[in-house]
Amino acid sequence: MTGRVWADRQLGQLDGRRMVAIESADGGQLVATDTIDVATGDLVLVVTDDAAITLAGFAVDALVVARVADTDDDVRRPTT
Repeated sequence: MTGRVWADRQLGQLDGRRMVAIESADGGQLVATDTIDVATGDLVLVVTDDAAITLAGFAVDALVVARVADTDDDVRRPTT
C-alpha cells in the first residue's frame, strides 16, 4: 500500500470506507477499498472485479482482503 486516497464525492456505499493507493507487482497503480485498515508500506492481497464485488457486497473494482505477513525472498515488494 502506497498511501491513502480521499474523494470529494463518492457513492453512498463507500461512505465511511477507506480508499488506498496500491502498487501492483508489475509496477501498475490502482485504488482499492480497504476493509482491514492497512498502513503505508504494507504488502497486501487485493482482489478485483467479480471477486471484489462478491466479497464486499457492493459494486467495487478492487478490495484489500489481506495484509501479507511474510513471503519468499523472490517476491517483489513495491517501492515506496
